Amino acid sequence: MILIDQLSELVHKFNNKVNRDEKLSEALDGIRKAINLEFGEELYSFRIEDGKAHSLKDGLIDDPDVTIAADLETIKGLLDKSIRPMKAFAQRKLRVVGEIEDLLRLRKLF
Repeated sequence: MILIDQLSELVHKFNNKVNRDEKLSEALDGIRKAINLEFGEELYSFRIEDGKAHSLKDGLIDDPDVTIAADLETIKGLLDKSIRPMKAFAQRKLRVVGEIEDLLRLRKLF
């Protein structure tokens, strides 16, 4: 559970951004998504619901809408901004699986 504190901080920042950004809040209206995070041995999940990200927990959700996967080194690089998300994705170090509509929506949000 190396990343749980960093991920909790990201959820907090995201929710603060939603509170300040009316367009983002409107974009999230009615959205309900289950998201799994697979970072090597570290497995987490959270939900986007009621206009917020919440329920970050250790472990995966059955039948997620979106799965984000990468090795632990890549995730640490993304968190400390030494690796850019699109570069990690292009190098196949970051994988995102889900419906294309969900993927495009998540790209806008983050």
